[in-house]
Amino acid sequence: SPENESRVPVGETITIAVDAAITEGTISKVAFFEGETLLGEDTSAPFTFDWAASTEGIFALKALATSDSGATAESATVNVTVDNPPLILFVVTKGNDLNGSESAIRSRLEGFGFDVQPISGGDSSSADAEGKALVLISSTIGSGSVADKFLGVATPVLNWEAFIQDDMLMTGQTSGQDFGEIDDAFSELVIVDPDHPMAGGLAEGLHEVTTSPQRMMWGFPVAPDAQIVATFTLDGEEVPAIYGFDTGAVLHDGVTTAPARRVQFFLSNDVFVNLNEAGL
Repeated sequence: SPENESRVPVGETITIAVDAAITEGTISKVAFFEGETLLGEDTSAPFTFDWAASTEGIFALKALATSDSGATAESATVNVTVDNPPLILFVVTKGNDLNGSESAIRSRLEGFGFDVQPISGGDSSSADAEGKALVLISSTIGSGSVADKFLGVATPVLNWEAFIQDDMLMTGQTSGQDFGEIDDAFSELVIVDPDHPMAGGLAEGLHEVTTSPQRMMWGFPVAPDAQIVATFTLDGEEVPAIYGFDTGAVLHDGVTTAPARRVQFFLSNDVFVNLNEAGL
């Protein structure tokens, strides 16, 4: 260990460990290398070395076992990437005081190797998006506390606050017509573009996405560049539940282009903890 193609943050200490055995005689030492540079040695089992991953880069780790008779054997090389985890700005209503769904979202993303940085909507600014891999905007915010702060940022934005879609030039301006929330609880959506990555591998057609009926967010983009991937069937009409604009796509005003990807998702405040496998 570690496993090949592992990724670790800068500053973490990695324990390099090998199993070394011999049919006759004993293992006198195991030497640990990064490339051709000797890192250290261990003369007794279990053979390990603690290596401080202090700088970014891709490092080739290997070990060389030596027996008491002078015979040697070299391990396979293991490549380890050392870098700082990509940062996600998570815009919520109360900074680090996350609700249950927001906490679960944070844990899921951290499990994927991201560092999630919550910030209150009112305290956030467009400058906070600089250097981030993604901006997440939760529906717990007051829409006026965020509005168009992230309209022009060159960072991808994933939003589930229905009432800033107009500020983000993703839809028109009329609440209840261009964007809104479904007050009647829903648990199903329809995948209309199964080949798009935002469909998450789900087949075309109707899918249960929550374990119980939930309040959902929606938006109706009319810009030609909008990519609608999933809908709700509401009063006989298909209402977009998941849609997005790719980088460079023309937004609702017909002039402004998206400086990075923009995605609208159907979550509301408490939906995430009620997603089933298809929803996740």
